[in-house]
Amino acid sequence: MSTQALKILVCIITAFSSLSMASQNTQDYFLKIKEGHDLGIIQKTVKADQTLTLSMANTNFANFLNAKPIYKFEKPFPNLQSSFLDKVYLINIPFETSINDIIYSLHLGFRESKISLPKLTD
Repeated sequence: MSTQALKILVCIITAFSSLSMASQNTQDYFLKIKEGHDLGIIQKTVKADQTLTLSMANTNFANFLNAKPIYKFEKPFPNLQSSFLDKVYLINIPFETSINDIIYSLHLGFRESKISLPKLTD
């Protein structure tokens, strides 16, 4: 193997390792939106750093969430028909970002418990 090919291989391995390590520094949470607080249609835009910008009917809540680095905001069970699950969202944020102010954002009319998902390892 030539020196140039070896350098390219090392760069590729380093890039994948960095992506893997970055993806391991986040945590998933389930959030349940209170009754009577419809988010409407949620539009997501992926920024260059892979975080999301959210647009929804409740602009105050969208602005509140957009101030945080969010990597995922979606319905975790879109094919299941349930009035309860229609209000549940899966959110993925970095470990260092506090979920507490999202959970306890009473001034926005949103408050439900978090459920931390365990990380599966091989």
